[in-house]
Amino acid sequence: MSSTSSVSNFPIPASLSDLEREPHNLQPYPLDFDDEDETARAKSFNKLVRYIETGNRTLIDGGSEIFENVGIKNDDGYCQEEWMNGERIQALYTLVRKQASLASNTRSRFLTALCQALNGLCIVLSDSNEQIQPSSPVSVTRNDNPIAPSLFQKGRVVSQSFRDSLACHIYMLFSVMSMVESEAKAGKKFIAPPTATKKKRSTKDKDIRADYESSLLLRQDCASTMLLVSQIMGKHKFRLWKVGVPDEDVINIPPRIAHQMLEGATGVIMRKAFCADEALGILAAILDSYSSCCINTIVAALMDFLHSYEHAAPLVADLCCLVSETPKNKLAVEILREMGRIECHSVGFDTGNKASGIKNVAPFIEELAIRRPKIVMDNISLVLPHLDSEPYVIRSAVVNAIAHVVSRANEGDVKKKISRYSACSPQRGSNFLMNEENSSNNEGHSKNNNSAFILQEESYDTGIQSKQKNRDALLDILIERAHDVSSFTRAAVLKSFAQLTESDSLPLDRVIPVTALAIDRLQDKTVMVRRSSLQLLTLLLENNPFMDSLDPIPYRQKIVELEKMLEENAPERIKLAQKAAKLVQLQKEQQSYEKDNMKADGEVKEQEGTRQIDDKEIEAAALDAAIKDAEYECSDNHDDSKEEVEYKKALRGLQFATSALAFICMFENAHSAFEGMLLSANSSDVTEALRFFVRARHFQLPCAVTGMKRALALMWSSEKNIKDEVLKGFVDVFIAVPGTSGAEYLADDKIAQNLFSLVGNANISEIASIEEAVALLVKQDRLPAEVFMELWSIVSKPCGQGRSVALQVLSMGATTDSNIVNSLSRLRLLLECGLGENAEDNRDWATLRSAASALKKIGRAQASS
Repeated sequence: MSSTSSVSNFPIPASLSDLEREPHNLQPYPLDFDDEDETARAKSFNKLVRYIETGNRTLIDGGSEIFENVGIKNDDGYCQEEWMNGERIQALYTLVRKQASLASNTRSRFLTALCQALNGLCIVLSDSNEQIQPSSPVSVTRNDNPIAPSLFQKGRVVSQSFRDSLACHIYMLFSVMSMVESEAKAGKKFIAPPTATKKKRSTKDKDIRADYESSLLLRQDCASTMLLVSQIMGKHKFRLWKVGVPDEDVINIPPRIAHQMLEGATGVIMRKAFCADEALGILAAILDSYSSCCINTIVAALMDFLHSYEHAAPLVADLCCLVSETPKNKLAVEILREMGRIECHSVGFDTGNKASGIKNVAPFIEELAIRRPKIVMDNISLVLPHLDSEPYVIRSAVVNAIAHVVSRANEGDVKKKISRYSACSPQRGSNFLMNEENSSNNEGHSKNNNSAFILQEESYDTGIQSKQKNRDALLDILIERAHDVSSFTRAAVLKSFAQLTESDSLPLDRVIPVTALAIDRLQDKTVMVRRSSLQLLTLLLENNPFMDSLDPIPYRQKIVELEKMLEENAPERIKLAQKAAKLVQLQKEQQSYEKDNMKADGEVKEQEGTRQIDDKEIEAAALDAAIKDAEYECSDNHDDSKEEVEYKKALRGLQFATSALAFICMFENAHSAFEGMLLSANSSDVTEALRFFVRARHFQLPCAVTGMKRALALMWSSEKNIKDEVLKGFVDVFIAVPGTSGAEYLADDKIAQNLFSLVGNANISEIASIEEAVALLVKQDRLPAEVFMELWSIVSKPCGQGRSVALQVLSMGATTDSNIVNSLSRLRLLLECGLGENAEDNRDWATLRSAASALKKIGRAQASS
């Protein structure tokens, strides 16, 4: 019979040295250990390793039988000895205690044997019909014979002897790994040696690198074995302990070493070197199986880890993605709850000045929102109180988390909607393919399906409305935080809106309020906030919900046209409502007139003016009511006549054009703020404003033309980066194809037309700046020669303002390349058109001045030749 004792013969000690005390009473070395010299010492260590390997072979050959009927004689008089006896424990303790001083080969053999023993114990614990695949590459077979199948009956708890063996080997592996982690933190081992060239690489360097690579592999083996043990203990907890109630001292060993491994995973390379992925797997396996008894301990350790290390936030967020999420992600919720309990206002001398801990903890909220937005959305109330906390880092982290939640929630809703309708469309389409007999037989069934579909639609719409309500509340919080006392948080809000805009997650009804907010923040005192505002405005332009062209003239014309059409074709109920409202207003005025006895002409005129204003307000209110009424009827899917459908389309078109014009006017009214950025002493403000004007010009905003003209004055800036940015903006706006960043040019006639229009509407100071820009482009060979051929063709036409402007542009190019003017045919054309009798008779002094300016670009010697 198996041992029924529930008292452990190997209680987990507090430290490795405690094994030399009661109840273990181990010695530093076995009694027969030869320690006379280094040779004898090495042989003694090899003897201990061989003893461990012999025990492993016994485990592989005997399987679970070596843990059954321990100490009981069978019919042949044979007594089964205990596999994990005192001699094996003593050998393991000595090798673990002195593992740092072992020879490289001996140390490798010992760690391999220890991992092999644990893999064998895991297979014994597994079901007899199940062959597990160890995570470690360490072999658990001997002579290609698999380990003996487990003889533990299904549903039967293993013996105490097996539990003691498993606990002892887990603790020994933990002790070895703990020592290795300590050495790694001290920089003694597992730090990659410097890479040398082949010529300089010596034998010593090769040995160091080989030792490093061998140690790295052993470390990977140990981590993989600990991961396998954690997974097997969780999977077979009801076979390992009665009713699955574990020994907490045993199951807490893997998380302890996992925390130590994560402390050194500071980057991508160190994450692999410190086996951080295996450490996360260990914690996830223990949490999934024993969360009820160890989650509080692990959460406390993770919070301390977050407070102490800058790299902790992404690792803990990855761990939250690994644990089971049914019915909910308990780990993520508990960590968010603990973060909500942090008293940030008390950080100071009372807490040992650990304010940096808040800086390390805060990024976790954002990292979790990126990976699991739904969890953060469901538990956002736990961290929202930190928006009133003193440290700006945690306020900024909450703001960034809200942006990720809103963005990912919108993506999820779109995917769900697409999947629902795509799933329904084949079924609906198949109804048309059914023959008449099938359709008549299935008529009742289809009605039931339609009813169920309607109920699902109503439930889905209710859920969408609830999500939209939560989304709007979060967006209101973002807008409120745009006026935070910290510039970092204000910038974080603007970057959050930029992220929502770029991902098409910003609701349409929020476009204009967010635009107004960004324009308002252009007056912020901090460069970082102003830069974020301009970047947000640029993204709002590029992702605007209207059209590619934002020229206000077509929108104004369309609004007038639609208002006239709506007034002529308004439904009778709208006309009656207008008449009734006017009648009520007239009655009120008459009563007021009789009450106050107004007799003076001025008072009567004032009343008539008031009446006209009220009439306009009544018409506008009636029009708004018609739009809302049309939206309501469209949502209810009423059967409308053709005239009513056209009327509602016109109403929606009017609403669209009105919103677009309001969006455009916001930029036009803020032109002074944009141009003020060009005069900023900070180069970052200037470059961002230039980039904004370039994008605004591509969308044909009127403010972009005046802004670029003002920006050309910066061609005389002493800072090279600003001058280069102005020249780049000039090319993007007037020469290159929009959106190509100067890589592709417009047609030659189009470039000539742009330069012609720019110079023709410029004042004297602007012309000087344009001349500098054109001269630089010609000097850098960035302006095609064919453009000047187009301008000469304009000069050859009859006199007028066009001839003078074309000559002026030609003289600008001739500043750095006189060949643009200096040729016999061109000088003859210049003489005839610019300096001839025709210009004098027509008093075309502008052409004369431009021609003279072009001639000045040619030296006296070249002209005479």
